[in-house]
Amino acid sequence: MVSYIGIQPNEVSISDNRLYISGFYGVKWPLDEITKVELVDTIPNIQVRTNGFA
Repeated sequence: MVSYIGIQPNEVSISDNRLYISGFYGVKWPLDEITKVELVDTIPNIQVRTNGFA
């Protein structure tokens, strides 16, 4: 079951003045707390992983 959830694509949406990111470790952020958004070509290298699927 966990592996099935882990391979599902995450979804990003905005509703009720919040940014929602779905997934196993999904999050909700109030839009008024977001101060900067960047589009980057690569993601940062992961230095330490204490928990997670992949």
